[in-house]
Amino acid sequence: CWSPPVGAPRPEELVVQFDLFLKEDGSVAQPPQLSAESESAVAHDSFTRAAAEAARRAIYTCAPY
Repeated sequence: CWSPPVGAPRPEELVVQFDLFLKEDGSVAQPPQLSAESESAVAHDSFTRAAAEAARRAIYTCAPY
């Protein structure tokens, strides 16, 4: 469900990680939190920040898991 930000250089290298908690039915139990490593990357790069926001949206769009 995720698409890289338009115009991102080397989109295959955009990696963000979330801590994700799910309910038994596969739906999202609480808002996903960026991992510490991804949080640092988001703070320093606008394309990574856009990728993280797109990934956060995709987590909800693709649910249930």
